[in-house]
Amino acid sequence: MLLTRLSLHHVGPFEGEQTLDLTPVSADRPVILIGGLNGCGKTTILEAVLLALYGKLSPVVRDSGIGYDEYLRRLVNRKAQRAGSACIELDFQSRQEGSSAVYRITRSWSNRGKGVRERVDVQVDGCYDPVLTEHWQERVETFLPVRLSKLFFFDGERIESLADPHRAPEVISAAIHALLGIDIVVQLEADLSLLERRKAKEQQDDETIDRINALEEELRSIQSQRIDLKQRLASLTDPCHRAEGQLERLEAQFRTNGGEVAALRDQYEQEIASIEAELAEVQRQMIGLAAGPLPLRLIPDLLSDVLTQAMQERDVVQAQTIAQILHSRDAHVVGALRDAGLPAVTISKVERLLEKDRTSRLIAEPVEERLCLSSGTLDQIYRLITQTLEEQREAALQLLEQHDSLVDREVELQRALAASPDEESIRPLPKRSNDVVR
Repeated sequence: MLLTRLSLHHVGPFEGEQTLDLTPVSADRPVILIGGLNGCGKTTILEAVLLALYGKLSPVVRDSGIGYDEYLRRLVNRKAQRAGSACIELDFQSRQEGSSAVYRITRSWSNRGKGVRERVDVQVDGCYDPVLTEHWQERVETFLPVRLSKLFFFDGERIESLADPHRAPEVISAAIHALLGIDIVVQLEADLSLLERRKAKEQQDDETIDRINALEEELRSIQSQRIDLKQRLASLTDPCHRAEGQLERLEAQFRTNGGEVAALRDQYEQEIASIEAELAEVQRQMIGLAAGPLPLRLIPDLLSDVLTQAMQERDVVQAQTIAQILHSRDAHVVGALRDAGLPAVTISKVERLLEKDRTSRLIAEPVEERLCLSSGTLDQIYRLITQTLEEQREAALQLLEQHDSLVDREVELQRALAASPDEESIRPLPKRSNDVVR
């Protein structure tokens, strides 16, 4: 069985006559793909094929939960409701009794008061076949039994179910039940339950029966509203998808035109102002360091000479002071030795030893006094050279690194602002985007 053509006339969302050529291009390319947005009629095409073949026994009719007449009435295109008629033509090729033939099933229906009048015509190789037309409901089982139809006709949702590891077992199980005819047993059980309910209903009093009838009518009304809402949802989904697509295109155009950069212009300008304030503070601190002793780092040799000279002068002064103290001490010692009555030779030897000791303590090379610094001042110079200047050098290096980083960021922001488009060129885009959203 090979489907070759499907024609719809006022069926579902298809107004007027719409025809689909289902003939494969070649044996090497046997697949026909039908795509479209939600609500455009893909499912209707599948339902039309099943309805043309099986009529009231179609699985989609059973799954709809409403009567066959109501199903046909709702399948008529909304703009053709006054005429109240629709038609489906399905062509397929099949081999029967060793020969191939082309079959055309035409199923049409129209409103007749409260009911719906349906007509089925079957042609074989372009000729009307009255016998096949009269017994089509039975003969269609020789082409493809209705219980096996779900194994051959399914849409993207069924494929998605098969791909879902959680739902696939349920779908496959239902297909196997249909293949083995087990679903007939399930349907029989449902029919028996319905018969029991009808018998129980007949045994009720009139008030209970009226109540049951009212509830059944309410249920049918709710089911009808549910179908209407599903159709309305499908009709609203398509414009929503179109709006989403248009919004994506506008956002892409907005990004292409540099709209995102333009939208961040104020943020960039504020950040630049903040960076300039930080740069001013860094410069103030650098000026403070320059106003202190840090420039002395430019003359390290001279500082070293000053420290050496000051320390040598200090050593000379200390040596002279020690010599004076020792001279006074030695004179006291010699006087004590004389008072003790020691021989003059001994006292003379002691004097020579003490004088030699004093002489050894004096600095051999004289140092010219140039700085004449106090001990406290010398300590300050020593701390300045060995500690303070090094600390200020590290602080200056950190400020320079911070300054360079801030300058690099400011240049980056300035380039971003320079690359941003003219505000007039992107001003309409956000407005159009808002219009699409509304």
